[in-house]
Amino acid sequence: MTNKAELTEKTTGMKHMTIALTMLLLFYLPIQSALNIAPEIDVASGRVLILILTLLWAYEGIIKKNLHINTTVQAMGLTTLLLLNIISLGWAENTSWGIRKVLFLATTIPLFFVIADIARATKTRQKLLSSFVLGTTTAGIIGIMQWLTQFIVGYDALVKFWGKIIAPIFLGHAFSEAVIEYSSWLVSISGQTIMRAVGTFPDPHMFGFYLGLALPWAITKTFTSNKKTLFLLASAIIIIADMLTFSRGAYLGLVAGAIATLALYTKKIYAKKTIIFAVTCLALLTIGLSIENPIKNRLVSIFDVYEGSNNARIIIWNEAIETIKNHPIGGVGIGNYASEIKPSADYREPIYAHNLFLDITAETGMPSGLITLTVLLIASRDFIKRKNPFFMVGAISIAIFTAHAMVETPLYSVSVFPALLFILGLSTITTKDTRDKKTETAKTKENKTKKSFKLGEIIIKTLPLITLACTPLYLVRFSIGEINTNALDILILTTIFASLRKNGSKKIIKNLWKKERSIITATGIMVMAIIISFATNTPSTEGLGIIKSWIILPIGFGLATYIIAKNTLPTNTFFKSLCVPATTLALKAIMEYAIGTTTFDNRTLTLFESPNQLAFILAPAILICGYLWKTERKNGWIYATALPIIMTGLYTTKSIAPWFALSIAIIATTILTQKKTKKRLLLLTLSLLAPIIVVLSLSNTQRFNEIKENITHSSIGSRATILLVTKKIIKEHPVLGIGPGNFQKEYLKQQKYFPPYPEWAVPHPHNTFLAFWIFGGITGLLSFTTILLLWSKKLYKNYTKTKNATSTILLGAMIYFATHGFADTLFWKNDLALFFWTIIALGFLTIHTKNTPTNQYDTKTDLND
Repeated sequence: MTNKAELTEKTTGMKHMTIALTMLLLFYLPIQSALNIAPEIDVASGRVLILILTLLWAYEGIIKKNLHINTTVQAMGLTTLLLLNIISLGWAENTSWGIRKVLFLATTIPLFFVIADIARATKTRQKLLSSFVLGTTTAGIIGIMQWLTQFIVGYDALVKFWGKIIAPIFLGHAFSEAVIEYSSWLVSISGQTIMRAVGTFPDPHMFGFYLGLALPWAITKTFTSNKKTLFLLASAIIIIADMLTFSRGAYLGLVAGAIATLALYTKKIYAKKTIIFAVTCLALLTIGLSIENPIKNRLVSIFDVYEGSNNARIIIWNEAIETIKNHPIGGVGIGNYASEIKPSADYREPIYAHNLFLDITAETGMPSGLITLTVLLIASRDFIKRKNPFFMVGAISIAIFTAHAMVETPLYSVSVFPALLFILGLSTITTKDTRDKKTETAKTKENKTKKSFKLGEIIIKTLPLITLACTPLYLVRFSIGEINTNALDILILTTIFASLRKNGSKKIIKNLWKKERSIITATGIMVMAIIISFATNTPSTEGLGIIKSWIILPIGFGLATYIIAKNTLPTNTFFKSLCVPATTLALKAIMEYAIGTTTFDNRTLTLFESPNQLAFILAPAILICGYLWKTERKNGWIYATALPIIMTGLYTTKSIAPWFALSIAIIATTILTQKKTKKRLLLLTLSLLAPIIVVLSLSNTQRFNEIKENITHSSIGSRATILLVTKKIIKEHPVLGIGPGNFQKEYLKQQKYFPPYPEWAVPHPHNTFLAFWIFGGITGLLSFTTILLLWSKKLYKNYTKTKNATSTILLGAMIYFATHGFADTLFWKNDLALFFWTIIALGFLTIHTKNTPTNQYDTKTDLND
């Protein structure tokens, strides 16, 4: 048996091996060779090295029983991005292309977790950065030498030599052939054709990306390292090589980097040398722009929209935007953008959006695009907030990358993407050396152990949050065999099964049953009533789908949310997830309204079938964002910004009922919880004025004019007819109802008895409570009403005891739900049902929490400020 000393010696050796292998990888990335494993398949040797490194790092952590899995926003973002890419395979037409890209991401993203762990030690971090910079310098030397050679042998001869001899070594045979066929190596400078610096990269753009990422770190090492001359020379080589790519995207990145440098390093707290260096760079740039030279011409041409390649990019961007409009939520599927634009395209044909965010959004949907941008922004914020000149360089590096990414897509570069992961990994560490055991106390070790999570626990913990943030994915529909489903259903099922894997889940469920037996019983009766109504009427696949996706799965998700969040996740975390889709949809609505992509009566739809459905999502988010604005002390500005965006988005729907429902919800919660007379009066006045102002502002619109001119054929007349038809249906089926999925058919039968009737049919009775009566009989209505009353009573009782503001906002959300439910059907829809049962679950969590969470506040003071 291995004794403790032998085990310690073994793990120490593995740790050194992991660090050494990571240093080798960072040096090797820009000059890696390719392995041609099949006639049409090339594999970069760096990918193999990353896989070996990941396995070694994981094995070391398992042996030591201290595997550090990063849980920052960056980590969650990358994991979610990978998950969304995998899900998008479900609707990708060409899955083989998508699988290749998914495999690349799945085998490369683990590098982030390796870096985030081992770079916590200061000495290791410096070694890694030195390897990164020196490897880039080596690639820069190769690029400069390649560029100079054309003036000896001629560019034509050099292109042939580089394409046939050199490129296959670094790119592989199949890939190099595609690179030559669609080459961007040549550029016309002042009427003369020359070969750009490409070095070991497939094109000058990817070369420029890599050089731009490394340049700020090389400059920083010049000031912080003992080998100042070496890193000064490295900085010069990288800058020269970057210039010789003649990539306008690279130049744009450098300009963004210079602006970021001036913005971050002009404070007195930073070293004078850094300021001098930044000012010198700006002076050199000014001089360069005042003298006629090819680099200046390329830089200036960036802003010429009539220039050939710029004009082509605008056309390409418009194509990508159209693709996103047609596939906003799930995209066309990973790896399928090229075939969407050109069905006959080959896998290696370079058809892409020439914009990182458009490319990601077009292939895997708007959530993926937003996550990518968020990861970059959060990484920059984490670099900046340390107020350490060395770490702030990371924000400059990301600024260069992001600016360049506006005109190119480096995501699937076998060199650039790992380099970006390296920098993102650095953004997660602190300035303190958390791996230095000599300075780490026993208490720190104990705390670190308590805060470390197993990978499985992290995934389980984030699944409900990811699901809530991705609720629009119910629009992405597909079939598994004979079963019709959607992406949201898959996420919900995954969350439910994951919650059951949580330690102590059975005990949590048992305790929940003891505490909430009456509400759970009412829920069970409601479900049975709906199933019986379905079975005793005309069963249909549509009705079965409704029971699955609008009843069973949302209830299961609510239970899963309770299990997962119990004692682990604060309620505010769920509120934030609910705000994500609302803000995204509001922005899209505002954009549609601005460009005129609206309905015939100038209302916005975004992804939905009617403006009212969009309003259902946006209205309650106003309550939640207002609450988060007051409670989130550090990040309150985010929700203060989101609030007017969501309110504007709601206004573009021109729906009136949500404003009155919001007003009633705020008035009710104010009366119940507000004690200060002056502020109580102010809130009541504002709540009453808001819907009146909205109505007055819409009084001259086409929709209101139609109501004035012919009320019987307006939306009011339609709803009156719908209510009359619903009343007749209830009279004929008062006990069991007609079952889910049957309303529209029954409505069309009965509508003829109520002329003049509207020209359109509806699947719901435009009243939540009547919908429960029709779809579940009188038992369904009574049980649903019982759930609302019992839950609200318990939550209000909790508020009177604890003065917990979370109780107030949850109660307000439920009052809104019930009030608006008299004018629209808010429950019978995938996302709305999910939101409803999430609110129920959060209410249970609030009621069952003995102590008020620290991120919540006393409504006696802060709520009234």
